[in-house]
Amino acid sequence: MSKPMLVTVPFVLLLLDYWPLNRIRGQKLAVTGQKTQVRGQWSVVSGLVMEKIPLLALCVASCIATLLVKHYAKTPMDQLPFTWRLSNAVVSYVAYIWQMLWPAQLVPFYPHSNDQLPFWQFFLASAFLIAVSVLAIHWRKERPYILTGWFWFVGMLVPVIGLVQVGEQARADRYTYLPQIGLYVLIVWGVTNLIVPTMMRNSDWRFSATGSRPLTRGSSRVRAQRPHHSGYKPFCAAIAAAILIALSLRAFAQTSYWKNSETLWNHTLAVSPAKRHGTHQSGLSFPKTRLRSGDFTL
Repeated sequence: MSKPMLVTVPFVLLLLDYWPLNRIRGQKLAVTGQKTQVRGQWSVVSGLVMEKIPLLALCVASCIATLLVKHYAKTPMDQLPFTWRLSNAVVSYVAYIWQMLWPAQLVPFYPHSNDQLPFWQFFLASAFLIAVSVLAIHWRKERPYILTGWFWFVGMLVPVIGLVQVGEQARADRYTYLPQIGLYVLIVWGVTNLIVPTMMRNSDWRFSATGSRPLTRGSSRVRAQRPHHSGYKPFCAAIAAAILIALSLRAFAQTSYWKNSETLWNHTLAVSPAKRHGTHQSGLSFPKTRLRSGDFTL
């Protein structure tokens, strides 16, 4: 909870104010006669921002401290050209998503590709990020969880995505622990939103009133009778079990590389694009011979 990347927490809290708390909307203040005073949406947003000023002040102090540490470091690093950093940042977003869905070829250090990224990777990654962002904004009323989950992921990665260069790595798995919570929110509510209506259509749900009042949408006085078909629960359980087993096997394989230094860094070289050249353009040296324990340090 003390990581500098948590400067994005006020932004995440604003997303939670939008959904699921539903605090960003016009609010009724008072009723005078037959007229109701409504507090404007922008007035509500400004109030929500004001209440987070203490956290914003802490974020500013943390940013200043981080910049000072970087400025007075014993080995200051020159910034790569902005176009290189932008290309790496855009591709890293998609790489983080893919490695979350299928955690393979994970290594403790991803060398920066500098200007060696193919243009098609940057183009496709940019198109994907823009498309999902536009859909999240477009569906903000019907599916607000997409906006909250997606921008939670995108926003929390901004300080560590590489637009401001810190270190020689292109990306790091440890940066995704908190941002990926947003994707989990998006996936869980998205899957529920897809499955539940299908279950209700295909399972022939029948509703009956539990009192004398008429049935209304979302009424608490409604009792759902047992559906005729109950095959969806075993199906969903089988899918969940298959996913857990597959990810558990991947986790077992990944942790096996941390047996010792030789195993770890041989695996790192095996999946690194720099293995074909012996030396990466970022200046990181890769031995051409097989590593022995203790030969490779960062």
